[in-house]
Formats: sequence, structure tokens, C-alpha cells
Amino acid sequence: MRKTVETPPADAQKQKAAFKGICQIVKEELALDGRKLSEEDRLYYDLGADSLDMLIIIKKVEERFGIRININDKNWDKGSTLRDNSEAVARLMP
Repeated sequence: MRKTVETPPADAQKQKAAFKGICQIVKEELALDGRKLSEEDRLYYDLGADSLDMLIIIKKVEERFGIRININDKNWDKGSTLRDNSEAVARLMP
């Protein structure tokens, strides 16, 4: 059973910065240089990331934003969108 933790809503500026940073990392890791990413894109289903790609992307996001992401966070599962990812990062940003 997953333990859920209530977190405050993400600040809009932090979310925008998180989305931009995540997109840069995803484009680099998945070799999607010419593709425009949308908030509705899903790493697994739409962009072709596999489980190793996800671990690398999460590690790079953690390093870039100075945060720690719980690998079991529902905002980083196979069906999550880049919006879900950026909201989760924004909530963790100092």
C-alpha cells in the first residue's frame, strides 16, 4: 500500500521552471532534440522511455533541482505526464 503525503500546490513560476528543466533533460536523454514537448506527453507511452531511462532522468532532475524524488511517487509512474512530473518537482523545490 502506498503512503500518500499531503503537499501544498506548486507555485506557478517553480512549475514553469521545473517543466523547462525536465524537458531539457528528457530531450537530451531520449535524443528528442527536434521535438517540441507538451505538458500532456507521458515519458513511457508517448516518448518511449524505458525503466533505465526513467532512473537516469530522475537522477538528473534531482541533481539539477537539488531535490530528492521518491521512486514510488505516483507522479513519476508510467502513466504520469510531464505536467505531473513538473508539479511534483516544483513542490519539492526550495
